[in-house]
Amino acid sequence: MSNCKVLIRLHSLFSCTPKPINSIKAVPPTHIKDLLNQNSSRTLVQKFKSLSENSYFRERHRRIYENVIHRLFLAKELSLIEDVLESQKDYISNEGFGASLVYLYGKAGMFDHARKMFDELIQRGDMHSTLLFDNLFGAAYDAGEYDKVYHLFQELPSKLGIKPSEVANSTAVHSLCKLGLFDDALELFDQIEENGINPCVYSFNSLLCGIYENGKFEEGEKIWERMIKNGVVPDTISYNSKLHRLFNDGKVSEAMRLFMEMKSNGLKLNVCTYNALILGSCKSDDLDGVRKWYKELVNTYGVPNRVTSEPLFRFCAIRAILIWHIRCAG
Repeated sequence: MSNCKVLIRLHSLFSCTPKPINSIKAVPPTHIKDLLNQNSSRTLVQKFKSLSENSYFRERHRRIYENVIHRLFLAKELSLIEDVLESQKDYISNEGFGASLVYLYGKAGMFDHARKMFDELIQRGDMHSTLLFDNLFGAAYDAGEYDKVYHLFQELPSKLGIKPSEVANSTAVHSLCKLGLFDDALELFDQIEENGINPCVYSFNSLLCGIYENGKFEEGEKIWERMIKNGVVPDTISYNSKLHRLFNDGKVSEAMRLFMEMKSNGLKLNVCTYNALILGSCKSDDLDGVRKWYKELVNTYGVPNRVTSEPLFRFCAIRAILIWHIRCAG
């Protein structure tokens, strides 16, 4: 999923103002530190479940939930993830907390469990909003179940009597792109617009990213023109998706013109922008460019991610092999 949608969902789940907590003591910071320092998955789960008995912990430390589930996912401890999340069902007192559990199942790639949790919450009768639906939707997307995303989009809104949010619309469009069903994605995009919903930049980005990622530059350009015509201003994500496509296609000079346009429009460069610039420098064998953009990236954002490292490793490896051959030939 794109960064903007992830941020929207995280904001809705974890940044809400907590309800007042009466006569509940805060969890001591040493207990939190002890939890996060655990190396044993089973001990981690035991300590987490113990801390989660405290309502202050549940209200104020939602991000620790994500941290614990992520660590268990990396350790491939799916049964322990189920143990953790199922233990939290007794504490569901509001839709936000219930939706966060659905979301976390999705982040662990356990969509069937997310759907089961969703159905149980719906059956309660007091949880029936787009928040819960969005997180089931996101769970399917995060688990790579792109076909299920579209089926849910077609099935549940009318069944539950809810109107899909902008996030849901964007996720459905992008899922169809992920499946390679570009005509269907465009048709759905048109349908959403015909239903009186003016697509925002997030919706356009979902379509742009999916089309550019799959090498369909001309189709992407048509969407770009449509976005401009609709009065929607491209943001950093829009430019990044187009930059990556141009650099991947070897159109370095065109990509650099687009980059200068991006800067002149006052858009902030993010990690993905620098990754595109580094990729373009590697493809054009521009060592000075690689050094320049890598240095700016590290100075601005710190340690690079895997997307940055992979083209750099290939670039350095190729140059090392060439130097070795030259020396052997000499």
